[in-house]
Parts: sequence; C-alpha cells; structure tokens
Amino acid sequence: MFATGHPIRIAVLDDDPTLVRLIRKLLGYALGDSVQIETFESPEAFEDWLEINCCDLLLTDIEMPEMNGLEVLRLVKQRNAWTQVVMLTGASTSDRLIEALEYGAADYLVKPVQTAALNEVVMQSVQRIRRWRRAFAATQATS
Repeated sequence: MFATGHPIRIAVLDDDPTLVRLIRKLLGYALGDSVQIETFESPEAFEDWLEINCCDLLLTDIEMPEMNGLEVLRLVKQRNAWTQVVMLTGASTSDRLIEALEYGAADYLVKPVQTAALNEVVMQSVQRIRRWRRAFAATQATS
C-alpha cells in the first residue's frame, strides 16, 4: 500500500473537461515524473477505475450531476482511508464544506482554481503522503 519508491498516484475528477485537462497539465509540470496522474470527467468512470485501482490523492468537484463529491469522498475513504482528498468547489455551501471535512477531506480549492493555490495544496498533500509512506515503511521494518 505504501511502497516508498513508487510514484504518487493522483486522480482528478470533475465534470468540466477543460478544468480536468488544465489541472493535469499544471500538476504534470509542477511534479513531473514523481507522480502518476489519472483523470476522469464522470464519477461513474472514476468508480469503475477505483474498483481495481487506488490513488494517494484525489482532487474532486463537490457538485456534479451524477454523483456529488461527498459521495465520491465516502467511497474513496472506504476503499483506502489513507487517500488524501481535496475538494474543488465553485458554488457549494458552507454546510457542504463542513460535511466534506467531517468525511475526511484534507483540503479544498475554490474555482476558478488558481495555479499557486493548487500547487500549494497539492504539494502539502504530497509531502503528507510521503511522510505516511516513510512512517509505514519504518513500522514494517521493525515488525
């Protein structure tokens, strides 16, 4: 689960294909080969992928027509509690954001997503993932 030498796997889920492409490009530029980026424009496609895959970091829209981001958040956390989830929001209420935090979201970004904010939040998540991987590896070495 926490192989320290493997690239960090990031999934991006939003029903706006332009935003999905933009985030992929920005993260690829900022993080290079240290990450593997998967993109999805529908919760159903992401759910199908999640049945046989896992991600370390998920960036997901809160408001989507088929399945909202809170449902996606719960699904991801059931599959892998270690996954960091960053919620993307353009028009959500404070109640939705509080609910996302209660379900385990690590952070959120307001749309339109600013490059500096995206990089900051993702880098914090990547650093957290790397710390968890090192800690997990250390406990396995002493077991």
